[in-house]
Amino acid sequence: MAELTRQEHPPSAEVSVVIPTVNRPQLVVRAVQSALRQTSAPYEVLVVLDGTDEADVAEVRKLEDARVHILSTGGGSNDAGATARNLGIREAGGHWVALLDDDDEWLPNKLERQLAEAGAIGEHQAIVVSSMVERRSARTSTIWPTRPIRPDERVADYLFLRSSPGEGWLPTPTLMVPRAIAIDTPFDTSLRQHEDLDWMLRLEARGARFVVVPETLAVVHVAEGISLSNSARWPDSLAWACDRRTVLGERAFSAFCLTEVSRIARRRPSLRAFAKIARNGLSGKPRAIDVTQFLATWLVPDRVRRFLNGVRSAAVRRG
Repeated sequence: MAELTRQEHPPSAEVSVVIPTVNRPQLVVRAVQSALRQTSAPYEVLVVLDGTDEADVAEVRKLEDARVHILSTGGGSNDAGATARNLGIREAGGHWVALLDDDDEWLPNKLERQLAEAGAIGEHQAIVVSSMVERRSARTSTIWPTRPIRPDERVADYLFLRSSPGEGWLPTPTLMVPRAIAIDTPFDTSLRQHEDLDWMLRLEARGARFVVVPETLAVVHVAEGISLSNSARWPDSLAWACDRRTVLGERAFSAFCLTEVSRIARRRPSLRAFAKIARNGLSGKPRAIDVTQFLATWLVPDRVRRFLNGVRSAAVRRG
């Protein structure tokens, strides 16, 4: 395995890109190329194998770019990339760490616009910079989030107190984080889901401020009809929310239970799941829109809900 070697860090090279991957040689090459083609060139691109797949290594090495380095966790971690991301962050040499998933890609000016946004705010603050994203599937393309986060808005409220689909979204492949705060706040490798949400909540607790560049700077590829990992389990999702109820706040806790946990449970519906999610969600401070969404998730056919969500999203964009 190639070891990480680098020259003395030039002052102008600010960003280390971290791309975790496993058994996706063609896709990871597309992701790496999108990082290398940035108008503000990254200092390095760290491809972190969650294992030792030689096909990934061979394809990445074909790029023959000295900025690309290959690391390995040494084995399958089964933690949704948390171990791989932590390794990449630890080995990064840039002032900033920008995360990218192996099946997604950046537009050429992504880092340039994010660095400009961070510079305009000022170095005295811990800034986590995101952006708008094209959410692309085989049949559809939407731009999320539909609005930036407000300066005084908590991350949990932005992500979960939504009035329409995609109103608040901070996908991991958009995030550019100061390495110093990322080192001090590693991903939780004990989690099998919501590790990205958990990480953002802990970054905020350490004083980070989130901003969203109001431009489309990345493409997130979504498998048709799938919005969450097939391995997600609603009891684990509900337990995560209950453990972090204080951090989430009562309104965001209720919204998360009634909408996010319900979407997972709805794949294998049961009266037990309906009752337990309702009991927890209604115990906080639920909004009428979250209760309505909860009932629609369980009672309205999927195709009807997708149509109604599309109509609502279109109305929000026109407004």
